Amino acid sequence: MEVGDWRLDAPDLKSYLKSERYDAVLVLGWGWMIFWQAIRWARKYATPLILRCESNLKHAQSWYVKAVKRVLFPFLFRQFQAFLAIGKHNAELYRHFGVPEEAIFTALYCVDNEFFAERAAAQTTNARQLRKELGIRDGDAVFLFVAKLISRKRPLDVIAAAAKNRAAGNSHVILVGDGALLETCRNTIAAHKLTNVHLVGFKNQSELPAYYAAGDVLVLPSEYETWGLVLNEAMACGLPCIASDACGAAADMILDGKTGFIYPMGDVRRLAELMRFMADNKQVRHEMGRHAAAHVGNFSVASTVSAFEDALRFIGHR
Repeated sequence: MEVGDWRLDAPDLKSYLKSERYDAVLVLGWGWMIFWQAIRWARKYATPLILRCESNLKHAQSWYVKAVKRVLFPFLFRQFQAFLAIGKHNAELYRHFGVPEEAIFTALYCVDNEFFAERAAAQTTNARQLRKELGIRDGDAVFLFVAKLISRKRPLDVIAAAAKNRAAGNSHVILVGDGALLETCRNTIAAHKLTNVHLVGFKNQSELPAYYAAGDVLVLPSEYETWGLVLNEAMACGLPCIASDACGAAADMILDGKTGFIYPMGDVRRLAELMRFMADNKQVRHEMGRHAAAHVGNFSVASTVSAFEDALRFIGHR
């Protein structure tokens, strides 16, 4: 059974909740059987429940799925006493289905900021070599795409934007990732003769800091992201970001014009304009990178722990 299989369960969960007294049970969604088991047995043995999920209302769904959620979610959310919101759009989901404001606690989605910042800073020499190997001149702007090469992530939008900006000759795009669209991306790059667009394949977490250090701006053009942790990683490394408005994190992480830019998903013309602006304005992107590094400090493990403690106190007072 794969970890992502909805049948993932915990047959011993009942005995834990029956024999021990817990202050609360934290449930991280509803996609696996283990989550429903936790809700069932916590309710049976009068243990308060806290929900922390990633979902939001921005995902385009069929009328059938929306109809099911209209019936299911109010019932589901009534089982919980407190809710941890990973961001603004996630909080909107809770409110939409009747969760009172006082039961929602902001626990912004985060990564280990220090891990990425320190390792990117240590990769300066390797980053310089990486840029040299790819034929990137000093002063050229490097736009990073770090995601699976699949339709939902829309890597072809970045390639199309690079094609529109080809005449400027002062930028490169590095696509870090693998996936079903690999050959399509390769063929598109070849068809447009884009010598400044580079496919480098999948890189694990230990390799990513060198690419963040080599980059100047991260681009996340996805048609849907419940969040988009790659924005956290890039900002921790001092990179401003350009993200589509379909990315859940954009509303919280991107202060438009200060830590990056938000554009309408699928609008390749607008994406190309923003990339060209960033490529043409080195000082602006450096300043935005500094703001991004400062802003991501608000998205930390410590702040999440603090929100969880606030939720526990709220439950205790009730």
